[in-house]
Amino acid sequence: MRTGTWKILFMAALLFIMLGAFKRGPQVNNGEDLYREYCKSCHQRSGKGFLRVYPPLTDPEWIARDERIVGNILNGIKGEIVVEGKEYDGEMPSFYYLSDNQIAQIVNYVRTEIAGTGTSIDSVHVARLRSELLRDSLKILTK
Repeated sequence: MRTGTWKILFMAALLFIMLGAFKRGPQVNNGEDLYREYCKSCHQRSGKGFLRVYPPLTDPEWIARDERIVGNILNGIKGEIVVEGKEYDGEMPSFYYLSDNQIAQIVNYVRTEIAGTGTSIDSVHVARLRSELLRDSLKILTK
C-alpha cells in the first residue's frame, strides 16, 4: 500500500477510537472506574463472575430491582445464593462507605454496560434506599 493510503487508514482508525471514547456519558465512565476498583476482582471485567464463588452480574432478578442491588452493595452478602439457577458461596463485603453518587454510578455501569438493561438510578434514589435499609435494620435490632 502507498503511504497516503496508510495515513488515511490510520486517521480513520484514530477517529473511530476517539468517537468510541465519547459514546458513554461521564457517569458511566466514572462507574467503570469504580467497578474496576471495587467489583472487578471478584465479578471479573465482563461481570460473568468466577466459578461457583462469585455470581455473574447479568441476571435481571439480581440487578433490576433497585432495593436488591443497592442493598447488596451497602450490606454485602454472606452465605449461599442462587443466581441463574447456580449456587454461589462467596462472600461480598459491605461497601457502605461509598457515597450515594458512587453507588449510583456503579449500578448504572453494571446495568448498561454489563447486563445491557439500560435502566438507571441517581444518587437521590440511592440515598432514599440507604435510609430505608437503615431504618429497617434498626427496626430489627429494636424488636
